[in-house]
Amino acid sequence: AALRPVLAALPTGAGGKLGPTAVRYALHRLFVLRHGMFIKGLEPGGAGWTSASPTEVLDERVPAYVQGLFEQRLNGRGLGLHEVAILAATLEHLIHDEAVRSLTLAYNASLLSTDTRLSSQQAEDVIDTYMAIFLMGVNTTGSSVDIPSIVKQKRQMDKVYPSWPESQRFTREVQREVVAASAADAGFSGGSLTFSATSRVVEEIMERYGRWQDAECKSLKSALVALEDRGSGRVRLADFYSKALHEGKWQFGESVPYLRQLGALDETNPRNPRVVIPNYVHGASNCLKTTDSLSVCCVSECEGILGGLERGLGAPQAPPAAVAELVAARASSTVPAGRSLSSVMQHRLNAIAAQHGGQVPLHGRLFAQWLHHAYPRECPYPHR
Repeated sequence: AALRPVLAALPTGAGGKLGPTAVRYALHRLFVLRHGMFIKGLEPGGAGWTSASPTEVLDERVPAYVQGLFEQRLNGRGLGLHEVAILAATLEHLIHDEAVRSLTLAYNASLLSTDTRLSSQQAEDVIDTYMAIFLMGVNTTGSSVDIPSIVKQKRQMDKVYPSWPESQRFTREVQREVVAASAADAGFSGGSLTFSATSRVVEEIMERYGRWQDAECKSLKSALVALEDRGSGRVRLADFYSKALHEGKWQFGESVPYLRQLGALDETNPRNPRVVIPNYVHGASNCLKTTDSLSVCCVSECEGILGGLERGLGAPQAPPAAVAELVAARASSTVPAGRSLSSVMQHRLNAIAAQHGGQVPLHGRLFAQWLHHAYPRECPYPHR
C-alpha cells in the first residue's frame, strides 16, 4: 500500500512495468519514509537517479539465483507492483537479519547465552550493547569480531556519542511499551524476556529510531535558518563558521573542499560563498553509518512534499498549472499553505513544461531545482 502512490507517479515502460531507475527511486522513498534509513545502492546521486540496478544491494547477501531472477525480470520487461513489493520485503528481511546478528553479538559481549531469559535490567544492558554496536557501525558479518573492543566502546559511549543518555531513555521507553503490549505473550511472561522477545524490542527500536533521532536534525536546521541570508535557504559561509568558532557548534566545522564535495556550497558569487541549508542538513556529514549497507540520515521533509505531489497528481508528469496549484496549497515547516507563487516561479515552471511537451516531469533535475526554490529550506538543490 505504501508503494502504490509512489509507483503510480513513476514513468513506466511497456506493460506498465518499472525499469531499474524507477525501482531504485521507489525503494529509496519507501525506506526513507518508513524507517528514516538510507540503504547503500538505493540512494540518489547528486544530480538525480542513476541507472544502476537496485538489485546490486543484494550482492553477496542472497543466493545468486535469487538475485539473478530479479535481474532477469528487471532488465527484461521490468517489475510490476507485486514484484517491487517482494524486492522491498527481501530488503526488510536482510535488515532484520543484520539486527539479529548484532543482537546475538550483544548477548555474547554481555556473556549471556541467547537461550537465557533476561530480566528487565539485563535486557536494558544487552540493548545498550546492541545500540553501541549499531551506533559505532561495528561490522557484524566478519569472521573475527572483536568482543573486547565492543565492551570498551560501550563503556565510552557517553563520551564519544553526545546523545547517549537521550538514546538510552528512548530505548528504555520503547522496551517498556513493547513489554506492556506483549504481556500475554509467552516470550515476555514473568517479567523476563526470551531472545525472540528481546528481538521484538530491538525491531521496534529500529522502526522508530530514524524518526526519533530526526529531532537533532530539526535543531540543526533551526540553527541554520536563524542565520539565513534574506530568505534564500542559504547561510553566508562567514556566519556558518562563526557559529563553530564563537558558539562551539562542532557540526559547523567542515572545510570548504568538503562542503563543495557535499554539494552544500553555493559559489555563484565567489566573493560571498554560502552554505545551502537543505544540502548541508541532508549531507553525508550528518548521516550515521550503522552497517556497511545502512545509514541513518536526517529525514527529508522534501520527500514528504514530493510524495504529496505524487499522490495528488497520480502521474509522472502534469500540466504546470496543476503542479503550481498543489505546491501553492502545500505547507512546509517554514513555508505557509495557501500562498501565491511569484511570477518568476510560474515562468520557470512553464519553461520546464515547454521543454517537455507541455508537461512538467516530477522526477527530473529541472523540477528538483524548481522545488528547491519553492521550498528553499526543505528541498536540496541538485548539485551535479
